[in-house]
Amino acid sequence: PSILADYFANEPTLNTIYDSTEGDWSHNSSDYYMGMIQIGKAYSRKGARTAMVFAHPVDFGIGRMIESHCELEGYENELACFHTLEEAKYWLSLPGR
Repeated sequence: PSILADYFANEPTLNTIYDSTEGDWSHNSSDYYMGMIQIGKAYSRKGARTAMVFAHPVDFGIGRMIESHCELEGYENELACFHTLEEAKYWLSLPGR
């Protein structure tokens, strides 16, 4: 949580890419991710777009779960999952909703 607070305190760009192509999200529990979603909601900003990039199918599936739950929780920003950085960068270059 303090990492998020520090990041958003500096008024970051509205476009963010989380590159998890070398990460492994499969070892965390669903409770961990649900907590992360609850904490992150306070930092949701209208007009912001967040792209998450995953190389492994299981991690991509977890990312899609997070994306769906963020939408259900009423996040103001757009969130989307991708398999490559190029796809994520292209999406971020498009006009938002």
